[in-house]
Amino acid sequence: MLLEARNITKTFGSLKALKDVSLNCEAGEIHGLMGENGAGKSTLLKILSGVFTPDSGEILFQGKPVTEFNPKSALARGISIIYQEFSLIPAMSVAENIFLAREAVTAGEYLEFLLDVLAASGPAAVLARVPRAGPK
Repeated sequence: MLLEARNITKTFGSLKALKDVSLNCEAGEIHGLMGENGAGKSTLLKILSGVFTPDSGEILFQGKPVTEFNPKSALARGISIIYQEFSLIPAMSVAENIFLAREAVTAGEYLEFLLDVLAASGPAAVLARVPRAGPK
């Protein structure tokens, strides 16, 4: 079993977002999570990708218990989450946007890449997607 979640429970205050949820994923499989709003789909994915820590239950990766819950350790296992947002780089393909920040490049190569994206999209398109602090 590549990834196994067993009896995962997660609460936020008095809200029980997940109760005894289990999921098994073998290498090469594709899974879809379906459910109503508030069913816990995003919470489960955030646990698997290291954003949240489960209150109880166990996660195994390649048969070994996962003890470190953070996005960096999840990414090292090849697990990441793509949030439902439209803050994409328009000059990049879907695949390039999915793997953004996962490329093994030098700082110089990354700067060259960003300059290419800026040239292709134009500064207004890129800046329009940069989050800003404070009131709009």
